[in-house]
Amino acid sequence: MNALLIHGLMGCKEDFSSLITHLNIPCHAIDLPQKTSFDSMLDAIYTIIKKKMRTPCIIIGYSMGGRLAMLFACKFPDLVSHLILLSANPGIDDPKLVEKRIQTDLKWAQILQIEGFDVFLQKWYDQPLFSSLKNQPKLYREVINRRISYPPTKLAKMLVHLSVAKHPSMWEFLPNLGPQLHMFGEKDRKYLPIFNRLRNWKKIITAKKIPESSHALHLENPKACAEKIHTFLTMENNCDTICK
Repeated sequence: MNALLIHGLMGCKEDFSSLITHLNIPCHAIDLPQKTSFDSMLDAIYTIIKKKMRTPCIIIGYSMGGRLAMLFACKFPDLVSHLILLSANPGIDDPKLVEKRIQTDLKWAQILQIEGFDVFLQKWYDQPLFSSLKNQPKLYREVINRRISYPPTKLAKMLVHLSVAKHPSMWEFLPNLGPQLHMFGEKDRKYLPIFNRLRNWKKIITAKKIPESSHALHLENPKACAEKIHTFLTMENNCDTICK
């Protein structure tokens, strides 16, 4: 059993360092290529898994990385044993909300292009879903220091082309993606409706809240995340043994 870890927008493999220290399985965190299409991202993940991982493997994905993990499991189900998804939105299935999100992402891209990267970063992390991250000044500074080297021009394109509004909705495909653990920060009010919707599928999906965290739960409370992951994998392995 081994796990591939996929970061979110503007992220890097170092974002998983604290989480990995609490996990007792072999882990391989990656830096996603700075591409602006889903297919190129999935191709890169496929290449890494075939070269570096024992398959089927666990995929742990945060936010955009979680959405990519779902898309990957749908396209290459034989390569994935479990999905562990952190603050990941399976998609938007209301056309009106899709259009609203597209406009929101265009505004973020405009802020980046017109006001500059420093202002963009400040406004990005001023969003309520990062509120508890900013309450940990040392951790917040570490995150910002990892982000400041990101190419602004590339990021503006990614905001538009890799938006959740541009991903196909995965809601209807979730039952076919195998064992899944979805985790959300208890203070992430924007994503708690997704948590509540997923809880209704408890026969096929495990959904958990992580205390003392908002959107960046793997950064804010890595130990609690790891404990939920261990419990989930232990239960799944016991179930597999019984079924066999």
